[in-house]
This record gives sequence, structure tokens and C-alpha cells, in this order.
Amino acid sequence: MGDHITQEQLDAVLDSHPVLTAEGYGSGLAPDPGAARKSLSTDIEGVRRAARWIEDQPWTAEVDPRSPSSYGAKHAMEAAGHGYVTNGAFVAACLLLGVPAELDDLNPSVAIRV
Repeated sequence: MGDHITQEQLDAVLDSHPVLTAEGYGSGLAPDPGAARKSLSTDIEGVRRAARWIEDQPWTAEVDPRSPSSYGAKHAMEAAGHGYVTNGAFVAACLLLGVPAELDDLNPSVAIRV
């Protein structure tokens, strides 16, 4: 699905999650959350890149104490040579793929084993 994620799907996730920005889930440290949100809305390639990597990882049925944060998982992806993505692009990819996540923090825990 990673390569097949459409701009319309990303727009729908952003509509459903109004606090999702390029920084992550919530306004976080972004001096201008509106700009961080607009940045994510145009980052379809980053979302696709993250989704391709996520699809190849083992998932768990739910978030548990060993689950990494989105920020930690995106860094594992980058360290594995799959290129840079924003934390928000990684979270959006998780949401689009149906990966369980605890959406309670800027860097939500995601049910991926890294």
C-alpha cells in the first residue's frame, strides 16, 4: 500500500486528526503549528516512504510497554537507510496502514517491533 497512498487519503487522515502536523501528534515545539500542518499536507512522498518501511516490519495487535515511540521508530527506519521523514509523516503512515498507536503525545507509541 505504501506506494499506493494517495493525496486524498493523506488529506482524509489530516481531516480526521486535526492535531497531526509534521512535528508529530499535537503542536509540540512547532513555533507555527499551521505551517507544520501545511508542511505535512504536502509531504505525500515522505508518508509513502515511511509506509513502505512500516509494511516490512512486524506489528503487534496493540501498543504495549515495549512499543517504540513514532520518533524512535522513524529513526530506526532512517538508520536502516530508508531516508529521512518527519515524525508526522511517520505517524500519518501508521494511521493510513492501520498500525495501532496511542495518540496521546507528540511522539505516540506505535505497535511496531524495531
